[in-house]
Amino acid sequence: LHSTPSASRSAAQDPAVDPAGRGGQESLDKGKERHCRQGPGSPERREGVNTAHSSHTEHGECQLLQIQVGQLQQEKQQLRDNFAQLLQQCNSLKAKCKTYEREQTELGPTLEEIKWEVCQKSGVISLLKQQLKDSQTELANKTNEVLTLRNQVREARGKLSSRG
Repeated sequence: LHSTPSASRSAAQDPAVDPAGRGGQESLDKGKERHCRQGPGSPERREGVNTAHSSHTEHGECQLLQIQVGQLQQEKQQLRDNFAQLLQQCNSLKAKCKTYEREQTELGPTLEEIKWEVCQKSGVISLLKQQLKDSQTELANKTNEVLTLRNQVREARGKLSSRG
């Protein structure tokens, strides 16, 4: 209580003094808040201090601390809200991921079956195309053969008519 606020703050913020790494600010603020609640006229505060000067300074410090506490509480609430929102988003994404995994598990074999069937159908289509091409070639050959035979029949009839 007898040191200046900046000296108290710098000593309390020293990481070597506070192994938790918070800089001692939390314990310093709690001490000042308790100090503010005791009031400037309390016996604990009157010992060895000029009450008129320290009362004014301490009142300002108390107001500042109360403002800081309010700000920290608002920030804490905002962080909690943000955390809750992020947690909700995380749970939503996890649910979507599980849905996608389940669909992949369920549809994976079906997809493989469909791919296999498409491959088989492609093979059948290729075979049918080749058979159609072969049939068309065979039809063209048979048509030529029929035309050749007709011509031979005409020629044979013509020879027979001319002989007899």
